[in-house]
Amino acid sequence: MRVSMFSAVGAMMVAGVASGQVLPTLPHTFFNFIPFGMGTPGGVATMHQVFDASLFTGVNSGGPVEISHIAFAPSASPGTTYDLGQVTIGMGYTNAMPGVAAGSGGLEIPVEGPSGAPNVAGALTTFYDQPLTYTIVLGGTEEFEMEFAGTPFIYDPSQGNLLVSIVVGNEAATTLTVSRANGSTESSRAYSGGRFTPTANTGQASRINFTMAPASSCYADCDGNGTLNIFDYICFGNAYANNEPYANCDGNTTFSIFDYICFGNAYAAGCP
Repeated sequence: MRVSMFSAVGAMMVAGVASGQVLPTLPHTFFNFIPFGMGTPGGVATMHQVFDASLFTGVNSGGPVEISHIAFAPSASPGTTYDLGQVTIGMGYTNAMPGVAAGSGGLEIPVEGPSGAPNVAGALTTFYDQPLTYTIVLGGTEEFEMEFAGTPFIYDPSQGNLLVSIVVGNEAATTLTVSRANGSTESSRAYSGGRFTPTANTGQASRINFTMAPASSCYADCDGNGTLNIFDYICFGNAYANNEPYANCDGNTTFSIFDYICFGNAYAAGCP
């Protein structure tokens, strides 16, 4: 498996031993234009994909994981170059369930653009946001060479399912296809803003190779770097401002000053 990496500003080293895992675990079904080849004049090609939290529990015994890279397998057309424009990838949490229809608890059709609405719970964290021109090296169903190295995202499976949002800026990007699997209770996707009818499609899921490693399991280490300092308070404050599930420290139904008190107590107790 070859890799061609795109580095984002602010990328950090992965904590622990990183490993790659292709999710969903279902095999390749087709090469598909979504999300990188669905452009249309005047549209903002947007895809949301939900991954069941259970897919990530084996990385750190159910604890938080740090996602540092994601990669896609393009179709085999070596030497072909694609201008995708500004590519924005966000990650966050969602209450939507994979493989379930819109209106019944599954993904809804995305609002075009990087907001994550209406599927994100809280706010999306920007993982990657850069212009991209990509040339295929080999391509193929298992050649996850189209890799994005972003600002690592700390994902805690206990807080909800994972939402990945991908927005492709070039309206003329209509030819790049990547591997997909059938949708299932592991993962499914919804899309809008392209030349295809906006759809919450329970029958499709992009195959994504996640590079991830165990993150700090200490609650007070909000930024996951293994050290408690002022940046953990800043991290918590940002999570609180965005109504992210992590910031609901006391576990009740509302965000309040008591969550700050709870976090302060956890910080004072330190990490094992």
